[in-house]
Amino acid sequence: MNLAAGLGVAVRELKMASGHGFADYLLFVNGKAVGVLEAKPAGNALTNVELQADKCATGLPAGLNPPVHPLPFLYLSTGVETRLINGLDPDPKRRTISANLPHIHRPATLAEWSGAETLDAWVK
Repeated sequence: MNLAAGLGVAVRELKMASGHGFADYLLFVNGKAVGVLEAKPAGNALTNVELQADKCATGLPAGLNPPVHPLPFLYLSTGVETRLINGLDPDPKRRTISANLPHIHRPATLAEWSGAETLDAWVK
């Protein structure tokens, strides 16, 4: 995997630490792991995918050294609906970010959010 290929890189089917399975997509910004995208076929309930995403967010392979642990950005998508759980939010919960389109935030946005020095700076 070439984490320097661009500002944002998504690595498909990455083996996580023992007992944590595989991430459908592990998301990197500036070469650092920042999130996970669990992608399921249309018709699957996204509530069932949340535990899998959380497992991946906490079970990183050795040597990745993310700026925030567990990974803060958990995306759950069916290709029809996409939800985000933002672990930097004071009250993290599932929020629909797109309906009828597979959409996640741009790498620059995730970089800005994860690089905020204080919660107040992130909220602004």
